[in-house]
Amino acid sequence: MSRHKSRKHEHLKPRPLPDKAITLTKESVATSQLITAISLWFEDGDPISILMLAANAHEILHALGERVGKPSEMQTWLESMPESFQARVQYVINFCKHGWKDLDEETPHDPRVSDVFIYFAGRCYRAVIGTPTPMMIAFDLRFILENPDIAIVQVMEPVSKLRDVYGAADISRREFLDEYLPGIELG
Repeated sequence: MSRHKSRKHEHLKPRPLPDKAITLTKESVATSQLITAISLWFEDGDPISILMLAANAHEILHALGERVGKPSEMQTWLESMPESFQARVQYVINFCKHGWKDLDEETPHDPRVSDVFIYFAGRCYRAVIGTPTPMMIAFDLRFILENPDIAIVQVMEPVSKLRDVYGAADISRREFLDEYLPGIELG
């Protein structure tokens, strides 16, 4: 598949002063959004910000992956769920994203949905972009500690050691990040 720049929307692109401009790519935007969602997740930050950052990062990574034949596994997982579940997940995202969506309504939200978006966005990131950032690795470790039923056999022993020997599941997410991120960054 050839890659060519579309000029269709060229006239809509901003033209900031050269010394004030940053260049955005889909990869840089998705990476930034995913890392920010993870940072907020470790801080027990605003659940709506986490959801929207994670969902947006996932959407971009899925599009990048689909272009190279490596779509997000979340799409397959979502498609295996009942249509009513799929619709509810999409409803909450649209409710948060679109100003005119049910303007006078309210809706419940389970913040664990954000965890799933982050998890699958990270997996898609690895498949499409490559080596995950230390923050992504820290999320994976903590997420698996909190959800051991999703761990694959290859990581069961290290996760069990983190949980049972080091007590990593007994500390807050923030404490976990403070304690384990420096070691992850060192490799």
